[in-house]
Amino acid sequence: MIKSIYVLVGVLFSMQVFAQTGIGTSTPDPSAKLHVASTDKGLLIPRMTSGQRTAISNPANGLMVYQTDGVTGFYVNTGSSGTPSWTRVNTDWTKSGNDISFSGGNVSITGNQTVSGNVNATNFTGSGSQLTDVAIKTTGTWNVATGESDYSFTVTSGSYVMWVFANIPNGIIAWNATVTVTNSNVPVVGSHYAWVYNGGGTPIEFISIPNQITGTNNSIVRSTISGSTSNVFTFKIKNTSGSSQAVYYGYIRL
Repeated sequence: MIKSIYVLVGVLFSMQVFAQTGIGTSTPDPSAKLHVASTDKGLLIPRMTSGQRTAISNPANGLMVYQTDGVTGFYVNTGSSGTPSWTRVNTDWTKSGNDISFSGGNVSITGNQTVSGNVNATNFTGSGSQLTDVAIKTTGTWNVATGESDYSFTVTSGSYVMWVFANIPNGIIAWNATVTVTNSNVPVVGSHYAWVYNGGGTPIEFISIPNQITGTNNSIVRSTISGSTSNVFTFKIKNTSGSSQAVYYGYIRL
């Protein structure tokens, strides 16, 4: 019995001296308090539901569990024991070089964001009031029937790059502009040009393009807009191809 007590005391003394425990290894890493080694098994931490996780009384900062329902995964308390803040450790964000992408769904922004690189997105939802220096692209399609008809798009105040184009057999139309719109009743300062290609006859062409764009470098322009609003860009397009044609338009707010 005395010999057994000596052995137990020796074990406890050695654990206090080395302050390390090895499971599956007799040489735990010096930096580890607990070193678990295995080549065919893993470490299984406590598994519980979301309700069980939030019911943990005074969880320590850094406490980790695995949640088995809802959004499953590892959760860590990044708050205090009195005010827990459970954060999921996830792999929805993927980093590749200097790029990072999110594959888990929508990204919501409630505060101000500072971005020094490019942000690519299919759609932005919301007013965008917290976004600055963002180029917002809008595109659309006009289904141009045969004959002559007016087609238009409307923008708010700001600076834009704009375009309209169509490419059909034996006919191409193209219009580009760089403009600044101040409000809906004054001329638009900027420049634009239109181009028409007729490979055989005139299957599609511009009859008129927006008339509110005025201004050239180093000049003073006096102009009035009557009978129209200058933030509406209207095109009269003639289609004699014999069938409806798709004409594409778009603009980027700078």
